Amino acid sequence: MLWISLLAFAAFLFIGSDARAAGGPNVINSPDSLIRAWHMSMELDGSGNPVVSYFQHEIGENLKLLHCNDPNCAGGDDSVTSPDTAGEVGEYTSLALDGAGNPVVSYYDRTNNTLKVMHCNDPDCAGGDESITSPDPGSSGAFTSLELDAAGNPVVSYFDNNNLKVLHCNDPNCAGGDESITSPGVGGNFTSLELDAAGNPVVSSGGSAVMLLHCNDPDCAGGDESITSPDTPCQCAGHSLALDGSGNPVVSYMSYLTGELKVLRCDDPNCAGGGDTVTPQDVGTNVQLESSLQLDGSGNPMVSYFGSDDSDLRILHCNDPQCTGGDESIEVPDTDIGVGHPSLVLDAAGNPIVIYHNQADHGLKLLHCGNPNCAEPVGGVAALPDADRVAVASSATSGIGAERLAIFALAAMALLSVGALAWYAKRR
Repeated sequence: MLWISLLAFAAFLFIGSDARAAGGPNVINSPDSLIRAWHMSMELDGSGNPVVSYFQHEIGENLKLLHCNDPNCAGGDDSVTSPDTAGEVGEYTSLALDGAGNPVVSYYDRTNNTLKVMHCNDPDCAGGDESITSPDPGSSGAFTSLELDAAGNPVVSYFDNNNLKVLHCNDPNCAGGDESITSPGVGGNFTSLELDAAGNPVVSSGGSAVMLLHCNDPDCAGGDESITSPDTPCQCAGHSLALDGSGNPVVSYMSYLTGELKVLRCDDPNCAGGGDTVTPQDVGTNVQLESSLQLDGSGNPMVSYFGSDDSDLRILHCNDPQCTGGDESIEVPDTDIGVGHPSLVLDAAGNPIVIYHNQADHGLKLLHCGNPNCAEPVGGVAALPDADRVAVASSATSGIGAERLAIFALAAMALLSVGALAWYAKRR
């Protein structure tokens, strides 16, 4: 019986080394290499495969659309299209998927200095006959953020001549020429938009302070919207907004005054109560521009961002809703020099998927984490330094990891020692 118990214990140790890997290694791929990709926006299709809009900078200067055919964009045969190449077009993209899984994208047309909205009629935007409209001619249309209302009509926040604007289309293509366009009276760079449970826009924007707009109608048309400044002065940029289960805003952003990443958690839907929480994160790291935020199943913030000191990709996962403990998880899953423009979503298991730019080889990169913290698993390798950046599990003789072999050897030695003692005691 003792031998059986010890063998079971050895098996537990042997298998347990894999259990502590918490889902396996991170995977990094380059689905569109040798380009300079900026201003990414990502969603997952019904199969959990990434769909990404982005701007191809310097080489072509146009809008691009990536639709991967697997969750890791690993096959090298993903769909990459250029659905709008009319001039210098495609900066500040924001993407959503309609009910059929077809992309809807807002973006900036620099050649014509205006906002554009594209609605594809297939999941890959591949037909060359997508709907592309300019619903606010003459507006600058930068820093766009897009969501779809319950009818599938686009709602877009954007920056126009130092003012925030909100566009609410009355059809899925914004094609009627009679869309609702309002200027609620807020400074509006780095806008980030969500819709509350009633379909009313909530927008975070930057500037000299964090500005929070909460409209009380779907068009922000009453002139009596809630506008608050929950963090001032700030000189803020790179905003990313989510709403918690109570409809309260949670915002990540970068402060030029301190160079820190900050997380704002409001305690009411308008950030008006004065009890909001603002916490600096990753203190000592000079954080740069863009951040991308999601909330995990417990309502705890997860943020992708990058630092200028070493220009590597960083993932913050807070272990409380306010990120106040000072013991949040911060991982660096990609240490390549010069990453940026991240967009983060969560897969069905709550593991981050991040699309971002790699300055070193000018490529588009995708990280799919093997666990919610993007932590390198025990016995695993986060990424290989090859062109494909594909992670693999640790290997050793017959596929058994070195750590597992060591644990098994120790367990075997324990078994032999106990057996020898039992034999000696029996002889006596």
